[in-house]
Amino acid sequence: MGLLGAGCSGGGGELPPPPGIGGTPGAGGSDSAAGGGSDSDAPGTDSAAGGDSGGRYGGLEFTGGRPTNLLLVSLETVRRADMGRYSGRDTTPELDRWFERSVVLDRHRSCSNWTYPSFVCIYTGTTAETWGSFPHGVMRYTDDAVFLAEILGARGYSTRMVAAQFVLDPDQNLTQGFDKAEANFQWDAAEMARRTVEAAEAMRDGGQPWFLHVHFFDPHTPYLADPSYQDVDALLPDVPVDFTAPELVDTLPLDWEAMDEETRAAVLNNLQIFYDGDLRYMDEQVGLAMDTLESRGVLEETLVVFVTDHGEQFFEHGSFEHTASLYGEETLATAAFWAEGLAPAAVTEPTSHVDIVPTVLDALGLPPAEDATGYALGAIPADRPIYTSSLLDTDRGVVATQAIEVGDDRLIYWWSGRAALYDLAADPGEQVDRYDGSDPTAQALWETLAPYTEALEASYEGIRPEPVD
Repeated sequence: MGLLGAGCSGGGGELPPPPGIGGTPGAGGSDSAAGGGSDSDAPGTDSAAGGDSGGRYGGLEFTGGRPTNLLLVSLETVRRADMGRYSGRDTTPELDRWFERSVVLDRHRSCSNWTYPSFVCIYTGTTAETWGSFPHGVMRYTDDAVFLAEILGARGYSTRMVAAQFVLDPDQNLTQGFDKAEANFQWDAAEMARRTVEAAEAMRDGGQPWFLHVHFFDPHTPYLADPSYQDVDALLPDVPVDFTAPELVDTLPLDWEAMDEETRAAVLNNLQIFYDGDLRYMDEQVGLAMDTLESRGVLEETLVVFVTDHGEQFFEHGSFEHTASLYGEETLATAAFWAEGLAPAAVTEPTSHVDIVPTVLDALGLPPAEDATGYALGAIPADRPIYTSSLLDTDRGVVATQAIEVGDDRLIYWWSGRAALYDLAADPGEQVDRYDGSDPTAQALWETLAPYTEALEASYEGIRPEPVD
């Protein structure tokens, strides 16, 4: 059988719009039926259907005019299943409250399982390999990519980024287009909340339309929130793991192998409690920052985008943390759009990080990004594929993984020569592998994945995909 299964040999040619299919790359970001983007250079310019009477822009329905400013609030390492909206637990009451007033993407997926390539998608509206350079560790990204801050800066926006994440440090070249960029992963949620308010107020007072990106880090290992945010009464004693240790991400997977089932159950119990504590702390501080900005009028004429960069695995598929696989625990994400006068809604169709830039530009009344391959909400084709990928240098060598999702069918391909196929409707936890290379569903997914594999292979010379038997 061939590399990508029977019938995949015709999958060559140029990379199609990931994760969209059909159309011209970059054209997915605007659709006249969804409100369209204005050709005017002026941010916030309303089309004839818009103005103060309201309208639908980027799939977002406003009762008043378009927003002018943009606040992007990104959240590190959030397990979607542990958010209050999806779990019914008290882990994210502040975000839940803001989401009730927002357009929420409830079937959203990151395009990778770690921060760097995830933000390439969030910032550019397309996947990393589209630019011929896939981040495979902490590195400097290619100058060829066109970032959202560059697009907005060229339209007269003041742009700034404040992040508690070293991957977003200017040295990594993910800050292209920002007038000012600051990153320090030692900033906890309270410090980030303070800096968020300070930066947003300064930009509001600057007299220009503005774009501010703030990134909160706290649910990432190690787990350092005050015990008051934890359900300490549920902690089990004598668990041989220090969840506050910086080396947790390295030591826990090794220790796990030697644990019996009873010890593993106790570890998972306490792990969840420590993680929940960090999530609650971040949620509280995000809520404080957002409430302060709203009460001071900073969010007037402002589109707020909430997004989680990727998830986290707690051994559901044999691994801990992220970067280990493309299973849902690591790649399911959440995004939401809020603005004054924006009608709340729950979007249940599959969406991806690459859809954020097209939706934002359309909502702001700006032309679509020429290179973006995602789609604005309201213009997403039925059954378009959702693509995710990861390529990392590890102590075991370079590890590459890809996944393609069409409807409820999801194919995961490890370049070491393994594949798995899941029915997300019947098996959302991806526990029952039903892969059969001769099955028409698998063959169709291979056909869809093939050009993405060619693009990823072309972006990195250190590894080649192996055939699946």
